Amino acid sequence: MITGKMSCKTITEDLFRSSLLRFILTEPTTNLYQAKMMKAILLISVVTLQLASGWPTGAPSKACEAMLPKHGSNRPQPANSSPYSFVQSAESYRPGDQVIVYVQAPTGTPFKGMMIQAYDPRTNNTIGDFLEGVGLKKIPECSSISHSDNRDKKSATLVWGAPQDSGNVRFRGTIVQQFNTFYHGLSATVQKA
Repeated sequence: MITGKMSCKTITEDLFRSSLLRFILTEPTTNLYQAKMMKAILLISVVTLQLASGWPTGAPSKACEAMLPKHGSNRPQPANSSPYSFVQSAESYRPGDQVIVYVQAPTGTPFKGMMIQAYDPRTNNTIGDFLEGVGLKKIPECSSISHSDNRDKKSATLVWGAPQDSGNVRFRGTIVQQFNTFYHGLSATVQKA
């Protein structure tokens, strides 16, 4: 029986151990059509499990460019309709400073995941470095940070370390409310002092 949080690999291994899967893969059959259909159903089931799992342990580095979850054909909701906001601890920073960015749900609507990125608005290059924290996962390839679990959250506190040689910084992000509801294009700006 499949219960709790399990990876696609674990589910597949459990299925393989089950008598149904052994039957599908190893039972000789005289009906070629029936055998092909059973194998096709198994393949579709495993692929569907992988697609439905999303990224419960955080966004992968390949999400850096688009900053969008791969949640099937679901489209992002407009940022201006988001129940979430970013609030930063400072209006300006100096090289080497740390800026705290709060991801908040003022309406109390919980979210499952997020990906926040720091970038220079003049060049669009990612800058600085987020510090890992409880429930957070760094994506150093693109100065980003993501959730590390898919539990409901009402806020997140992110700490960003400013580099020595950058100008203004803008934080942009995507917040996942549910698998099929996510908001893309949220932002906050901090000026270099």
